[in-house]
Amino acid sequence: MRIAELVDDAAQLSKYYHTAAAICHYELNRLEEAADYYEQALEHDPDMLKSFDGLVNALNGQSDWDRLEEIYRARLERMGDDADPKARAHLWDQLGELLLHRLERTGDATEAFEEAQKLDPGDRQRAEQLATVYSAEPKRYFAKAVAVHGDLLELNPYRIESYQALRKLYTEAKKPDESWCACQALAVLKNAEPDEESFFKKHRTREPAAATDPFTAELWAHNIVHPMQDGLLSDIFSEITPAVIATGSKELASFGLSASDKRDAEKDEADLARTLHYASGVMGIQLPDVYYQPKEPGGLSFIFANPPAIGLGKGALAGGPSKALAFVAGRHLSYLHAGHYLRMLVPTGSGLRAWLLAAIKTAVGQFPIPQSLASSVEQHLSAFEEHLTGPQRERLGSHVQKLLAAAPELDLKRWVGGVDLTADRAGFILSNDLEIATAMIKASPEESAGVSQKERLKELHTYSVSGAYLTLRRKIGIAIGE
Repeated sequence: MRIAELVDDAAQLSKYYHTAAAICHYELNRLEEAADYYEQALEHDPDMLKSFDGLVNALNGQSDWDRLEEIYRARLERMGDDADPKARAHLWDQLGELLLHRLERTGDATEAFEEAQKLDPGDRQRAEQLATVYSAEPKRYFAKAVAVHGDLLELNPYRIESYQALRKLYTEAKKPDESWCACQALAVLKNAEPDEESFFKKHRTREPAAATDPFTAELWAHNIVHPMQDGLLSDIFSEITPAVIATGSKELASFGLSASDKRDAEKDEADLARTLHYASGVMGIQLPDVYYQPKEPGGLSFIFANPPAIGLGKGALAGGPSKALAFVAGRHLSYLHAGHYLRMLVPTGSGLRAWLLAAIKTAVGQFPIPQSLASSVEQHLSAFEEHLTGPQRERLGSHVQKLLAAAPELDLKRWVGGVDLTADRAGFILSNDLEIATAMIKASPEESAGVSQKERLKELHTYSVSGAYLTLRRKIGIAIGE
């Protein structure tokens, strides 16, 4: 310390104070004096992390919890909002642990953990810590407890503890429909307690969802469409759909059909035809013309005519359980939602990309086009001129400008996967049965969707207890107790 008195440089002074602190700390075991020297080192060089760590250790050794809390808060304030989020989250975590286990201030500890979670939302251990804290006071933290268990299920869709916790939260809050959905998830995962299994079976319907109100545009956007879908891409594909249909479709006769072969889906003898009629009403999607195709071995298919139509093959005409048919019908019709049809009509990634690049080029004429797609893009631009109205082209240009301003990666594979997951959601909603929906996905070929079967099942289980799904059940009138 006598040497330090001869030094003016702040960084050098900090090193001397740190050395003195370390000697007091580790050699002389004078912890209070060590803490004072560590603080003086930090005063001269606030970024000397080893002095901060030493100070924390010294205060821990003295059990000086109040002073340690002050140190953590001062450090966080000094770091500011521009500091590394994970570093700040780590400090909030340390403060939370101190407040919870040493100072026994649960409320303040919870706030600290929440601050850390905002900065580092993917930390599973912290989310589990918050879930434990919230569960201790469910009335006070009901909404937060539900949200954190939703986060945990996003990280692990088969986390039984979260389904159990949600069931308990909803039951205590007297929310029967939400509780039933949690019981359903537990039953499908073979982890329901006897009372949960009984409650699930008691309110499980025999028929598909008896909706009293149809899907609205708002429900589609906020409660059904999967987040993997880029909404601007869907908007662009929606605007160019007429041009794609006009150039990519065939005459009805080329499918061996004529207008006289059309079926009345509402009154048809085929169960799936009537289910399609029901599904279109619930989903708010106009049902295209429906045709029998008994020589086709498959089930439902799109007939890529202009306008589009639906074909019922041999498999579809065979019928089946009503809930299974509702899942199939809902999933199929979801591809007729705005912008989704191109997923079926243009099945290749390069084909979709060519149409998207053509759409972008309508707004940005100098947008670079790969040589391999140049010819296709020129043809598509001509199709826009011929088959899109002036207002359609204006809206298309507006969507493109928004897309480019957002600077996306233009991940069409991800968009396709999102459309397919949205289709699973629609089918599940109409079937109103997670077990049936799960079985239908398991029975489908692996290549039938843009995401793996395993991922589809995970996404559906998470959705089955999500806020988006629970809200939708109330909105369309299928919630228990409504």
